[in-house]
Amino acid sequence: MRSVLLISSLSSLSIYVYAQDLNTSLQNNFSISGGYIGGFENLSDDKDKLNGFFVSGAIQTDPRVSFYTEYNHEKMSILKFNELNFGVQYKFYDRKKFNGSFGTGIGYMWLDQELHDPHMNLSADLRLNYIVIPIFIESEARLSENISYFSNLSYKWLFSHNSKVCISSMGIQTMCESINENSNGLLYKLGMRYRF
Repeated sequence: MRSVLLISSLSSLSIYVYAQDLNTSLQNNFSISGGYIGGFENLSDDKDKLNGFFVSGAIQTDPRVSFYTEYNHEKMSILKFNELNFGVQYKFYDRKKFNGSFGTGIGYMWLDQELHDPHMNLSADLRLNYIVIPIFIESEARLSENISYFSNLSYKWLFSHNSKVCISSMGIQTMCESINENSNGLLYKLGMRYRF
């Protein structure tokens, strides 16, 4: 009887220890981030300055590897773009309070916007779509176990996909033209991150 109780106690203890280890290993594996975007993109002959915001979520599958998804809202002059990215991030430098990483991904950027010129009685319906490939490097400083702030420098390529502009005069569409120009840009991000 004593041997049965001893085996039962040891089994319960091993299950408890395993559960504690599992709980510890899963701590801080999920994170959410948000912040400011600045930089420029070459959507015309000039470098168009942009600003906006981003929100992202990530899951860490390894001490150095995490996968992320990110939404960006970017404004250039009167144009407002939306962008959704998915990718992977690798931590190449890791200390208690500071780390550095780099990453890449793939995404989709789109704009569906109508512009008006009341003086000329003209309107332009812009439908711009791009396949996006970003690469970036990031530095992060921890304020606590759960909260950190970071800066991110990224370069991205924009490949035009089924983009077009349609011009209307006095409410009557006069022409539609495909846009096949690719682009690129340099951006920086400043943000905060919370780990669960």
